[in-house]
Amino acid sequence: MIAQLLVTPPTFPNANTVRVTLTGAASTNAYVILTSPTLAVSVPGWQRSLTGTVGQTTFDLAKGINSRERLYPQSLTFWAFLSQVLSP
Repeated sequence: MIAQLLVTPPTFPNANTVRVTLTGAASTNAYVILTSPTLAVSVPGWQRSLTGTVGQTTFDLAKGINSRERLYPQSLTFWAFLSQVLSP
């Protein structure tokens, strides 16, 4: 059986952090989180943001110094927010 790895919608524990959690992740794996300023960039153009330890499934990504420097496109942020608001 093939395991299914899912990324939950991002949460914002404070003003300077974006938290991403993996579900369905194997506890024996280490994961690398890649980011891109836009989804239009092909995967080889993405940059490594952080590398997790074995078993780590929650990742906190620091917000850039410039407030206009976006980690996620505005549309993704909006849909993540709407998902959180409408979730029971």
